[in-house]
This record gives sequence, C-alpha cells and structure tokens, in this order.
Amino acid sequence: MKRGLLTRALIVVAACGMMTAAGCSAPKPTSVGQASAGNSGGKYTPISDIASCPSGPQGKLNYVGDIGGPYARNFNPFTASANTAALQSFVYEPLLQYSLSQSRVAPWLASSYAWSDGGRSLSLNLRHNVKWSDGKPFTSADVVFTFNLLKKKPATNLKGIQFSSVKATGPYSVTMTFAKPAYTQLYYIGTQYIVPQHIWAKIGNPSTALNLNPVGTGPYTLTKLTTQSLVLTANPHYWQPHSPCIKTIDAPPYVSNTTADLAMEQDTGTWGGLYLPGMSRYTSTPGNDYWNPPTNDVALYPNLTEAPFNSLPLRQAISLALNRNKIEQLGEQGEETPISNRTGIILPRDRSQLAPRYAKDDFAPSVTRAKSVLKAAGYTWNSSGTLLTPAGKPVAFSILAPSAFSDWISAVQEVTAELSRLGIKAKLDSVPNTQWLQDMEFGHFQMGIESGQLGPNSFYQYDGWLSNSVPVGHLASTNFERYSSSKADSLISSYLGTQDPATQNTAMAGLEKIMVNDVPVIPLYYATYWGLYVTKHISGWPSPSNPYEIASSYDTPMNEVVLLHLKWKG
Repeated sequence: MKRGLLTRALIVVAACGMMTAAGCSAPKPTSVGQASAGNSGGKYTPISDIASCPSGPQGKLNYVGDIGGPYARNFNPFTASANTAALQSFVYEPLLQYSLSQSRVAPWLASSYAWSDGGRSLSLNLRHNVKWSDGKPFTSADVVFTFNLLKKKPATNLKGIQFSSVKATGPYSVTMTFAKPAYTQLYYIGTQYIVPQHIWAKIGNPSTALNLNPVGTGPYTLTKLTTQSLVLTANPHYWQPHSPCIKTIDAPPYVSNTTADLAMEQDTGTWGGLYLPGMSRYTSTPGNDYWNPPTNDVALYPNLTEAPFNSLPLRQAISLALNRNKIEQLGEQGEETPISNRTGIILPRDRSQLAPRYAKDDFAPSVTRAKSVLKAAGYTWNSSGTLLTPAGKPVAFSILAPSAFSDWISAVQEVTAELSRLGIKAKLDSVPNTQWLQDMEFGHFQMGIESGQLGPNSFYQYDGWLSNSVPVGHLASTNFERYSSSKADSLISSYLGTQDPATQNTAMAGLEKIMVNDVPVIPLYYATYWGLYVTKHISGWPSPSNPYEIASSYDTPMNEVVLLHLKWKG
C-alpha cells in the first residue's frame, strides 16, 4: 500500500505539549542552532548533512510511486485531485521542514520564527538570496500572497490554515496574527508550499489551474509531464550550496502495487513508496534495502450518519469479532503490527499518553461475545443465519477500498469473511483511487478503509478522527466517518489550548474513553510509510542507523529532505 500521495487529509505535528511552557510564548526568535520555541513539534535545528557535490549534479533516480494509473497533467499544489502531489515537493518548498522520525523541525525558506501575544502572533524571518526557478527573487511578498490566497480562495486551503491577518514587515520578514492561540497551526503554516506572486497573481482560478510550467524555489524543475511520463531536472538557481546532487528524476506512473513492485524487484526502480510482499525477498538482492517505521493506524471508517452504522452495538460487535492478527497477516504479510489496545493509540511509541485505566484494555476477538452484544441490543438472526436489525432488516453493507492498494484489498476481503460469522453480508467495493478518496471525503460510502493522521503522538490522530465533522455531501479533509460530539470538541480544545502536560493527559484520557466507548472508527493495524531504495548507485538514504527522515518517497514535503541527502556514487 502506498498511502499519502492522493489524500489531502491534514497531517499535524505535536506542538507546545512536547516542549517547555516558557518556550511556547517566548518572543525571542528561534534561529538556526537555538533550542526550539516549544511549538515546533521537536528540536529546531539546521539540517547539516545535506549532500554536497561541488562538481554538480549527476546520474538519474528512477522514482517508483504506486499512484494508481496515468498522470493527470496537472502540477497544481492547490488541488487535491492531481496524482503528481508526491513530486510537487521537489519543485515547491515550505517555510519549515519536519522530521517525524526525530521530532525535528528545521529552517527552510524561513530561517527563524517567534511566537508572541500568547500564541496569537507569529513572526517569520525569511531566508535571503533565494531565487525562483525563473531567476526572480523570493521575498516576503510571495509569502504574504500565498497565505492571502488561501484566505481569499478557500478551495486552495488544503491544510485548513486559519489566521486573522498576514503582512510583510520587511523584504524578508512576515507577521501572522490569529484570533486565538495558534501554536498547533505551526505545522500547517510551516509545511504550506509557497508560490511566486508574479506567476499566481495572474491565474484566475488557482484551485483548478493545471500549472503545467511550475515555477518554484525547489531543487528541481519540471521538464516533462504527460499521462505516461514525468521528468524533473536539477534547478540551476537552487539556493542550497552544491545541491542537489542527483541530476534527473524519472517518475513513470504505475497502475498498482504489482507493477510498482516489479520495477523495484527488477532493479528498474531506485526509490519506491509502496508495499512489497516479503521484504526479506527484496533485500536478498545486494544493494536493495528498506525502512518502514510505523506512523499511524489503518482503520475501518463506518459512515455514522446512516444505518446500519448509527447503531453503536453493531460497531462494537464488529470490532469485537475481528481477528486483527489474521487481517494484518493476509493484508500485510506480517510487515505491519496488529493494533492490540482498544484506544487505537500508537504503541509503544505513545505509551506515556495511555491512561492507566486503558493500559490493559486490549482487543480479544470473540464472535460469541459479539453476538451477545447484538442480542442485548435487539438484533436477531433468521433461519439462514443472516443478522437482522431490531427492525427486522438484514445487515448488509459494502466496504470501500482503493483498487490500486492490493494490501488493503486483501485486508478488507478478510474482514468480510470474518463478518460473515456474525451473519453480516459485507462485500468489498473496490474502486479507482481517485474515486475512493472523493467518496470518502464527501461521505458517499457505507464503510471504508483509510489510515489516520500523522503526528509524533496519538493526539493528532484523535483530532483527525473526532473533530471538524461536516455533513455528507460536503468535503471533509478529516473525520470521514462524520463523528460529532461536544464532549470530544471540548477535550480537543482543552488539549490545544494548554502547554500543561497534566491538562493534556487529562484530555487524552477523555479522548481514549470516547474511542473505547463510542467506537467512531475501528482500528485494525499500525500503518507504515513504506520506503524501499537501491544503494547501488546512490548513497545517503535514511535508515534505522541514520533516521534523519522516514524513508518514504511520498511523505511530503519531507521527501525533499531525503532527496537532498542523496549522492550519486556512479
């Protein structure tokens, strides 16, 4: 499975809770080499190990992305529909770069930042001597233009950034203001692609423009884009000294995991963000390696707005009946870890966030107990063993899955087989990736499979599951199941509005209670951001011994950091 390329779901990183209270409101700018200002999600440090190649870029990297079919000829960073999204981070750049593997945030187009006014004002100092790929200078006007564009054209605001105002305070300084403390928005703001005002001010509808000749500050320029080919070439105007070191990125489209797997196994691919059955088989070839750290949950999302999933006992029974070990084995062949704790919290990474009352509240699959829950709620079975609702209707539904994600297809097939033991007639609804995403976003599904939101702790996954509910037919960036609870809203607000660890732990305990008692989603196993790579001709890859970033080729915009660590060996 290759996840993250097509979705526009919000990816959030821990903010003040990971830092000291004093740092979060300190007005002193956080500069290169200084300690973090408490709201960055980790240490604020420059990336000092970027590859250097004084002789210039060399060689070619064959990028393998399981993107589910031909390219849409669209390189627009303001649209969710372009399946070129994972490659846009090589052309467009953010203000900050994060590392989820090290909880690090690094200066990028912004050289420093500072919060003031209790988190209601954010000052950004920008890097000097940066040029757009057409040779024109990058200034604060471009940053102000980009963020004002998000406000004026809400369809472009894919990260949901909320602010009151943004203004230039100098050629290389910007100040943003907010109606309430906005520490946790730093990740959204920091990872927003900045676009050139002199280009985008002339575009009438920025959310629908194809942007076939993109101008960015990034290490590469787009030199070819057809439905069957995408080529990027090193940017001669790039601001990082002696980078990038790889001259060309060749990224043909792939229809599914199967064709992408073959490219990696047959040595025609260099870097792939995809699931490959039997990683040990892949690494048996000298020079092949991978690193797949767990990041979030793969879960079943029931549509809570309609029958049958507006029934809590049914959701409880389904979760109780599932054998997560078997589902993971058939879907991921042991490459990922079944979720054991009913909170869905990411363990062992986030054990410190797990409330003591739930420390041993583990899933114990039992069809017998599941049937008892259903009986107590008035469900019955007819003579053929079909489960009937209290109103006497058969329980039948489809589970939506993206056709190109072969591992998720296998997992859902096992889920349907296991649910048949409850008398439930569930079936796989396999659709093209773009349709799957659109149906999830607009609520046009009964149940779907999807992964949760990224972040260095489990709060951010809960935030994605339990907040910002919108009606069916309206676009949802998160909370596809449409869970709505004033209690959840209060707990999330409590967590976001404080730097006190005790208060945050109390909020987390409340959110864990909601997960256990309300079953808004049904966690299955921990997801990973897959990263396969070939070391034969290129060095500098992330690994457990050098975890500067996760190794995924589609973790945007952080995959740019990986790319800039790579060096051609010949």
